[in-house]
Amino acid sequence: MKKRFVIAMGLSSLLVTSTALAQEAPVTADKSAPRFSTLDRGSDTSNLGIDASMTFLDAENNTAMRLDMHGQYVMPTGIGVYGSLPLSYWSRDTGLPGMGDTSTVALGNLELGGLYNHKINDKLSINARAGVWLPTADDSLEGGLTNLANLLPRMTDYYGMAAKTTTVRASASLIGKEGQFFYRADAGLDVPIDKPDNAEFDPLVRLNLGVGVNAGVMALAGEFVTVGTTGDVMDGQDRFIHSAALSATLTSNKKIQPSVSVILPVNGDTTEMFDASVMLGVQGRLP
Repeated sequence: MKKRFVIAMGLSSLLVTSTALAQEAPVTADKSAPRFSTLDRGSDTSNLGIDASMTFLDAENNTAMRLDMHGQYVMPTGIGVYGSLPLSYWSRDTGLPGMGDTSTVALGNLELGGLYNHKINDKLSINARAGVWLPTADDSLEGGLTNLANLLPRMTDYYGMAAKTTTVRASASLIGKEGQFFYRADAGLDVPIDKPDNAEFDPLVRLNLGVGVNAGVMALAGEFVTVGTTGDVMDGQDRFIHSAALSATLTSNKKIQPSVSVILPVNGDTTEMFDASVMLGVQGRLP
C-alpha cells in the first residue's frame, strides 16, 4: 500500500510540474491524438514501440518486470497490419532454506492481426481491429506465474499471457480530439478457440476509456481499463476487473514520443496481488 501511495504521488507531482512548464510551450505539430499506454494501440499511423514496466507485488521480496514490443503499418487507405509480443521477468524469494532467490524469464503470446482506420473528419476516427493470439507463451508453471505477475500493466491483453491458448480478438475504438483535448474509447471481445482441456477460459469483454489534454510539449492523460468474463462467477468474485493509469507523454517530437505511466489495480483479487506498476515507453513513427 505504501508503494502505491508513493508512486501515485510521484506521478501526480510530475503531471502538475509538466502542466506548469507546458503552459507557455507551442502545441505539437503532430495532428494525431497522443497514444494511451494501457488501452488498445490501433491508430492511423505506422509506428514501432517498446514499453518497459515494473510491477510492485503485494508479496515481499518480489520483482516483476515486463517488456512489450509492438508495431503497426497503416496504408493511406486506412488498411493495416499490427503485431505485439510481451516478455516477462519475475524474481522472488523462495523462502526455503538454502534456496534463496530464484528468477524466471517467460515469453507471452504473439499477437498478429489487421486493422482499418476510418477517418470521419479531422477530429474523429474509428479504428477496427481483428487478430489472433498464437500460443507462444511459456507453458511451464514458473513461466505461467511469471506472466501472471506482470499482468497489471496491460490488463486489456489478459489472454496474451495464457499458455497453450489460441485466442481470436476483435475490437473497435473511437478516437477523437477537440482542441487540446483528446480521448479514446475501446470495446472488444476476446474468444479462446483452442485451450488446455482443464482450463476454464471463457470469452472476455473489454471496455476501456482514456481522456487527456495536450498541454504544449506534454500530453497528460487518465486511463481506465475494464475486463469482464462472460462465464459464470462464484459468490464473492468480481465479474469485472479494472485498472487505472496516469500517463505523461512528450509530444514535442513528431517522430519519437517517450512516455511514463503509473498503473493501479482498482478492484477484486488484483488489489490483493498488485500494488502498482510503473511503465516507461517510447514509440517512433515510421515514414
